[in-house]
Amino acid sequence: MKNNSIFFDRWCPVVLFMYGLLASSLYGEGEPQASPPPGGLVKLDRKRLQSFPVKRSDLEIKNSWKGIVEAEVRQEVVASSYLIIKKVAVKDGQEVKKGDVLIEVDKGAAEKKKAELDTAYELASLDFKNLQIDFSLKESDYHNKTIELEKNIIAKKVFEQAKSTYLIAKNSLKTKEIELANQKNQIAAVSLDLNQLDFTAPIDGVISGLITADQVGQQINSQTKLATVSRLDKFVFRLQVEDTYVHRLGVGTPAMIKLDNFPEKTFSGKVSQVGLQPIGNDFSMVSKYEVVIRLDPAGELKEQLAGKGEIVFAHKEQILTIPLTAISSLGGDSMVLSAANDKADSALLQTKIEVGITSALEAEIISGLSEGALVFKEREEQAQ
Repeated sequence: MKNNSIFFDRWCPVVLFMYGLLASSLYGEGEPQASPPPGGLVKLDRKRLQSFPVKRSDLEIKNSWKGIVEAEVRQEVVASSYLIIKKVAVKDGQEVKKGDVLIEVDKGAAEKKKAELDTAYELASLDFKNLQIDFSLKESDYHNKTIELEKNIIAKKVFEQAKSTYLIAKNSLKTKEIELANQKNQIAAVSLDLNQLDFTAPIDGVISGLITADQVGQQINSQTKLATVSRLDKFVFRLQVEDTYVHRLGVGTPAMIKLDNFPEKTFSGKVSQVGLQPIGNDFSMVSKYEVVIRLDPAGELKEQLAGKGEIVFAHKEQILTIPLTAISSLGGDSMVLSAANDKADSALLQTKIEVGITSALEAEIISGLSEGALVFKEREEQAQ
């Protein structure tokens, strides 16, 4: 107890003195004051403070991202194997019906490829038959050697050699069988291309992304996109949203779209799809997810229009609000400096509050303050 008393007598005056100096920087000239507890009275120089009324207002939390308009229903026409384009029968922007010929294909390359595959398959089939005969002989010899070993007619070394030869023949036969199956699949794919004389429209719609004229007569690689057919009766707006926001979104979340081509008009819609997997990240290593907004019908809409999509995360009307900068944190609690009115003799209180939604400038007050009360913060010129 004696040691504790000595420590208190020595250091307590120093701590109180330093704390008083810190408090005087805000409270003005005069005697040092201890910081009041929550709900406690505060004596401050009001000239150093700026007041704000607790008022009712609408509060909205939102953000916007760049995106692009696309048809909701669209299908790509893709080459399934190597081929040569003979003729392009349509143009970008042209309306087509399902089944209309879009691209005519020169079958020469496919026919040549099929002939090569057929020849290779025939040779592989002959090899397979020879391997089957060889395997049958090796298998028979292995079984005979097994019996002879059990009767002690041959040495174990002779048996092991017969077993090894049998296993090699078995593996060779299996490998050739897999090779034949692969070749057969390749022939089937080429045959499918030959049976499909031309590329046709998969749906009713409008052509876009058509291969260029200089590709006619050239060999096209497998999986090359040849065209896109889109139905232009319904549109969506595609954008990429950072992971810090995407968890707030769900199907049905309202959105407002501003397009570059129509700066004075706002298009409305709702979120119809939220990506489950990130689509990549930028140089700041922020993961982004694709979000699709189904747009309400509008005559001006068409594909490839660029703009910004604004999504509202929260919207409340006529709630109690104060400036966000008037709120401080004390021990994990949200605190404000408040008074019942703006009279000079009105007591200033350190008040604990409960905060709801917040925007970049304002915060919702759920409890702790009443409408018409005042909150205070240090004036900007003093803060600087």
